[in-house]
Amino acid sequence: MLFLGCKKSEPATGRKGDTAKMTFVELEIKNKIATVTLSRPEVHNALMPEMINELTNIFSKLDTDRSIRVIILEAEGKSFCAGADLNYMSSMINASYKENLEDASKLGQMFKTIYDCSKPIIVKVQGSAFGGGIGLISVCDIAFSVSSAIFALSESKIGLVPGVISPFLIKKVGFSNASRYFLTSERFDANKAREIGLVNEVFKDMNELGKKVNELAEVISTNGPEAVIACKKLIRDVADKNINDALEVSKEYIAKSRISKEGQEGIKAFFEKRSPNWTQ
Repeated sequence: MLFLGCKKSEPATGRKGDTAKMTFVELEIKNKIATVTLSRPEVHNALMPEMINELTNIFSKLDTDRSIRVIILEAEGKSFCAGADLNYMSSMINASYKENLEDASKLGQMFKTIYDCSKPIIVKVQGSAFGGGIGLISVCDIAFSVSSAIFALSESKIGLVPGVISPFLIKKVGFSNASRYFLTSERFDANKAREIGLVNEVFKDMNELGKKVNELAEVISTNGPEAVIACKKLIRDVADKNINDALEVSKEYIAKSRISKEGQEGIKAFFEKRSPNWTQ
């Protein structure tokens, strides 16, 4: 497997079977599955500007790469992501309102870029997931955690607010759960994270978790690629609509999929008892 070196300013350029190494994020692409790895284990993968820019660039490119079927987001070391880097936060104390607004805009754009990515994203969580780390989880489609992981929205404890992650997190866990953990800043465990809908499943260790993630990624990669993208969009389109409006939207989805090349091929392959052409 080829290992590619990139400078800070260079975006991810991983090719099939290659690994792209950036300053704070690694990208590996293999068998139609892209793995994005947070790579600042010495500071619990805390977020800072260069890392935020890299994640934005990577997910922007993966979104338009037709060869990619699934994305896995993971992290090196003991923790998934401990939120904002302390040195980074300290440097913003003396910044103006305008400078803080611009900085927050870049962070918000990173979360939105990941959230808007057309490819399904599975996130693996271990150790600490605080603040922005929870934000990263909330913009992914499927979240798996080890049982020992600890979660917290600790911003209010130090006089701040979980600003740009709030739209995504409230959608993920709901108004009531967001209210509790925004206001209290209390820590909660993986089972509570599953209970409130932040994560989908909890596993005893990383080996068990990794095995399940790889299994699901393989399953998704064999499904119709356009259908998977449409399914992700369908969920977003109908989630906040009333039943009548949701039905109007959803019937268009099924009608379009039935007459699409992929839909036609999938139906024919099923009745002909063969694999569809997108699996080849």
